[in-house]
Amino acid sequence: AFHHTGQAWQWFSSANGLPDNQVLAVATASDGSTWFGTQSGAARFFGGGWISYTVQTGYDMGQVAQIAVAGNGSLWFAAQQGAWLYDVHSDSLYPVQGSLPEGRLQAVATGPDGSTWFLTPKGILRFGENRWLPVNFPDQEFITCLASSATGDLWLGTRGHGVYRLSGDIWSQFSINQADQLNLNPDGSAYYQEGTDLLPLNGKFLQHYRQVDGLPDDTVNALAVAPNGAVWIGTDQGAGRFMDGSWQRLGLGSGLGAQKVQALAVAADGSAWFGTALGGLAHFTAP
Repeated sequence: AFHHTGQAWQWFSSANGLPDNQVLAVATASDGSTWFGTQSGAARFFGGGWISYTVQTGYDMGQVAQIAVAGNGSLWFAAQQGAWLYDVHSDSLYPVQGSLPEGRLQAVATGPDGSTWFLTPKGILRFGENRWLPVNFPDQEFITCLASSATGDLWLGTRGHGVYRLSGDIWSQFSINQADQLNLNPDGSAYYQEGTDLLPLNGKFLQHYRQVDGLPDDTVNALAVAPNGAVWIGTDQGAGRFMDGSWQRLGLGSGLGAQKVQALAVAADGSAWFGTALGGLAHFTAP
């Protein structure tokens, strides 16, 4: 892990607190802590110290693919060994029991009413009122990602079948070929990644962004939107920030400890955390 404040980078790796240098997921919690999903479990960074949740510390999570923060401050984990919940009130992390298909969970999203959706090898499941419920969707095998909006709508990205939105019991489809990443913002705006394109999703498409437009690389692995509207991306060739109509690139020369950024999150103060492939983690606070 890498933490950048001002123009100084601070580096975190397995040598100084991170369970594993393969960082797959990043999430910032309402209490100011930052959580990370790695190849070997989860970790929490708070107040300058680390807590690891791995087999060695009694938590058999396996690979943690994604983390979602619930409205009450609790966190949900999509892991190799099923669904896990961190209860902020009891300060405890535990596996969620119930009927789940075999295979690692691939993604998780949580809504304002407490409903939580998981992407499994066999489609979507919703967890609510202490039970698992299937979500009726015709193209389950083509789903690539999911996200929940501030209004409680569920959004799905698919491979070759467009982007879908579930509002209440009604599905709407956006005619998009593919969405590999989705990011929904409190103001209702959205960005999605389609192959090597990064696009706004507002009912119509406003702009395609590629490497020739300033992206560090055409392979976008992660994206997030800061409170000030800046769009952050992680690519195979570093990170990028889109603000005031132009892109800023952050790579090895900027202090990023590894080239491939595969997970990121933006905190309430606008600072950004970057999870890298085999290079640990970085935190950047923009001037």
